[in-house]
Amino acid sequence: MREGLVDPAFVLTSRDDPPGDLFQGYAFLGSDLVIGTTGAQSWQLGGNAPIGPGEDGCYLSVRRVGHALVLGTDYRGFARLFIYRSGRNWALGTSLMGLADHVRGLGWPLTANPSVLAGWMSPHPDYKHMQSRHSVFDEIELVGLARCLLVEDGAVREEPVAAHGNGRTAGPFDEFTDTWISRLGTVLSNPGVRIRIDVSGGLDTRAVAALLFAAQEVGIDIDPQNVTYGVTVGPGREADERVAEDVARHLGVVLAKRLAGSARGTTDPHGSVSEWRLRNLGQYGTIRLPVDDPGEASLRI
Repeated sequence: MREGLVDPAFVLTSRDDPPGDLFQGYAFLGSDLVIGTTGAQSWQLGGNAPIGPGEDGCYLSVRRVGHALVLGTDYRGFARLFIYRSGRNWALGTSLMGLADHVRGLGWPLTANPSVLAGWMSPHPDYKHMQSRHSVFDEIELVGLARCLLVEDGAVREEPVAAHGNGRTAGPFDEFTDTWISRLGTVLSNPGVRIRIDVSGGLDTRAVAALLFAAQEVGIDIDPQNVTYGVTVGPGREADERVAEDVARHLGVVLAKRLAGSARGTTDPHGSVSEWRLRNLGQYGTIRLPVDDPGEASLRI
């Protein structure tokens, strides 16, 4: 597993012994960026409290509190946690399909939820996301936002958790922007970091560019060689190209153009599909299934 990513193979069942403390992914705490188990250990050695659920980032936190094991994710749920229940059996996992594969291997029941499965066949992209806690399996649900799982005395239950993340404007807007400007400075303090801002004129583009310029205004040292403003060009993208050129002129930056469809590198297709299946299938459908009539579809999941 690459450092900074949540391992989709993580599974804990009612038959397993409780694991030790674990931190997978990354978290922002103030202006500090904590990545992976090594980073979390260094964070604690610096006199800080263990990282629990409800902070900014994308992570899974597993830690022992008293006699209970507490499992949770970042406040926004970018990392996902699923729970399987059937009779007295339960299982927890960070991947819907990884969890399904594991419990299927134990011989535990899995029942298809046809109403959720039908959404996979819709051409509308919104139905490629999970619309609720319900998954394509009746026995598996997504753990909700601001919730964590407590494992104690062989049983598992959900509990509310306080969200400390500053990922939205819950407080004063200047406090919000100051926090994220300082975090951008933390990231850019690593000389190996490269940032590409796709200048299409969209809101995401403007927000990142604005934070970057604001960081420079408050004195954060940013090497211009480490930042690229770019746009993807080609047939049908002429309007995007014109907007990007206007934005680049306004900002006074050089615009790097990339031809649509140009190769970015090669990868093993089997490995890529396997990774997609574990991280996205049933959660975020980035591959469209070529099925016209859901009534005639037969799909092994």
